Amino acid sequence: MSAATRSEQILLVGPPYKLTAVTHLDAGAEKVFPVRLQLAGEWSLHRAYIRALGDASEVRLKLPHDTPPGTYRGEATLGGAPHAIAVQVTPALKIRVNPSQTLVAVEPGGSAEFAILVSNSGNVAVDLPKSSALDLDDEEGQDRALGRTLRAELDKGESRVERFFEELRVSHGGEARVIVTDGAGDLAPGESRSVRCQLEVPVTAQPGRSYLGGWEIGSASHLLLVEITKSGPRVNVRKSQ
Repeated sequence: MSAATRSEQILLVGPPYKLTAVTHLDAGAEKVFPVRLQLAGEWSLHRAYIRALGDASEVRLKLPHDTPPGTYRGEATLGGAPHAIAVQVTPALKIRVNPSQTLVAVEPGGSAEFAILVSNSGNVAVDLPKSSALDLDDEEGQDRALGRTLRAELDKGESRVERFFEELRVSHGGEARVIVTDGAGDLAPGESRSVRCQLEVPVTAQPGRSYLGGWEIGSASHLLLVEITKSGPRVNVRKSQ
């Protein structure tokens, strides 16, 4: 939030869907007042909300989610008097992936194809890289490592903590890679795109085990559940929660 005195302009700061300011201007009984802003070279009319906040007042304003970052100026009428207004829109990264997770079954060293829909409801473009790396973590690796550590006969000079971390290292599935075969590149604000992908699994993944991997896409994460099998690849998607 930003503060303003009675003689200063109203300055609101934040992402486009949550712009706020604290001002000492007295709105009286008003709760809503009009704001004119010049956006993309054109004037537009918006509604701002004001409420008492101790000895000051809080002003709130919403703009379209895809309003680009930058400073916009205009005027407001509050308490029957005109006031200069400035809006500083900050970058807002908002990515949605559907489905939220994908289940694949694949052999060690093999690959499986899957598809997702990526939507950008923020106000900045997001890069969908051609290739991304992710760790494969054993779903039951920590419990398995703890059990083996507690049952193990330790080597001379070895501590159980050291054995535990060694068991965790062994249970790790290695580094997998997601290749975007169709749909890589910048995703503009307001754009949705179907993205076709290929998951490449390392040879270190062990048959019969299940692994989890989080593929980071902007502000979102797509969860990959990977079953390692000898029966050949298959893909099954799970709906978003």
